[in-house]
Amino acid sequence: DSGSAYENDIFGICPTDFSIYHQGSKMIIQKTKNLNRCALREDFNFPFPTTPYQAVQSSFGTSQSSPLLDSQLRVSQEIENGVLTRAEGSEIYNYRPLMSPQSGATVNVHYSLTLESSSPGSIPAYVNSPKGIFYKAAHDPNGIKNRGSIAAALQKAVDAIDPVATPEAAKEFAKLVRFIEQGNKADILAAYTAAQ
Repeated sequence: DSGSAYENDIFGICPTDFSIYHQGSKMIIQKTKNLNRCALREDFNFPFPTTPYQAVQSSFGTSQSSPLLDSQLRVSQEIENGVLTRAEGSEIYNYRPLMSPQSGATVNVHYSLTLESSSPGSIPAYVNSPKGIFYKAAHDPNGIKNRGSIAAALQKAVDAIDPVATPEAAKEFAKLVRFIEQGNKADILAAYTAAQ
């Protein structure tokens, strides 16, 4: 079985060619994507003017302003008895920042995931709250009790930009963000209320 479909994942919304076939008790799924054709893909921000590049496969026409000329993703997944036992992926990026074909780079990223073992029985309930798979950092729901640390970091960040921004302003702001990331909801709200 084979065909094309749109997949929504961390690469964006991408047209995906796939094929599915069976090998004994295994079902093997192979997918291919041209990542340049994905919608909602990350934007490119260049500090210097760019020249149009010829890009025959681009969905934007025959030229594009991005020096990322080609990006492909190939994935193979093996499923046995409804369980993913192996997945392999390969990403290939062709990058040419200047018009000269000699100056550029090809980046290859390979990764694999293999099921090591399984055993019958019920799944232990270690999770106390559901989590999504999209870029969610591990965070203790109780947080660190750090109301005073958040308030102190906030005051230092304010002092670093008042009346004018100092060279330390970015560092102080980064420290504030770190303390807020580790804080629990009550302490963050208390620091916010005190700052108003």
